[in-house]
Amino acid sequence: MILAVFLTGVLMMSRTTLFGNMLTSNAIKDAARLEGEQARTEMSLKTPTITTADGSCTLTVTGDNTGSTAITDFPLMDVIVQFAPGANDPQRLNYTTGDSPPSTGDWAKNLTPFSTSDKFQPGIFNPGETVIIKAKLAATVVGDTTGTVTVAAPNGVIDTASFSLTTPC
Repeated sequence: MILAVFLTGVLMMSRTTLFGNMLTSNAIKDAARLEGEQARTEMSLKTPTITTADGSCTLTVTGDNTGSTAITDFPLMDVIVQFAPGANDPQRLNYTTGDSPPSTGDWAKNLTPFSTSDKFQPGIFNPGETVIIKAKLAATVVGDTTGTVTVAAPNGVIDTASFSLTTPC
């Protein structure tokens, strides 16, 4: 009887160890896959422009996908705008869909394919394509100031670009 209890305990411990090793192995594989995806993702932002209309500021940022990985989850992307210290609080903008201009505090995208006849995967930011991000800022800046826009892909890859603001918003 004691031998049966001992063998049952050893069997349960070995099964638990095997299960734990499988979980660890799968976690390492997932981490390596995500790290490889990050290494293949790259964005290049151009200098943003600010236009003032109807008493609000519209930020336009153009960026190229210079990596080798497509970016698909726009709702999971972050667009953050920071002004010079003391001008305004940093703003994390919310993603919105549709062709109309975004509301205050929102951003929307427009993809430009690398070929005008390109219909391959519409709505996906493929390598070689350009994205135009338009955002309406909730800013109360008066006078000259500077700012930075940060765009982060869902897998954590970021790029930043600086801009100047010389008109009141």
